Amino acid sequence: MQLKHKKGGKDRHFQISYQDIYLQNTPTKLFEGLIESRLSKYTQLNQTLTPSQKGSRPTLQTYEAICALITTIPQRYQYGYASYLVLFY
Repeated sequence: MQLKHKKGGKDRHFQISYQDIYLQNTPTKLFEGLIESRLSKYTQLNQTLTPSQKGSRPTLQTYEAICALITTIPQRYQYGYASYLVLFY
């Protein structure tokens, strides 16, 4: 982390006169993108995802899963079945 002096005549002797600059964000995002790309390729080549897992697949979108969920829950409720939902983010 580095500090950058705030403009506007602030006294340089006080810590409150500085704002933080975080440099970790860019390498972290780069590393995260690299891992996501490799995991995506691996799961596609080895077919480790079930058809119901849609969010990280190139041809299937998350909104399709949401639409299916919105349709399924009322149907299950109508017939007296319980519905459970687990969200990961």
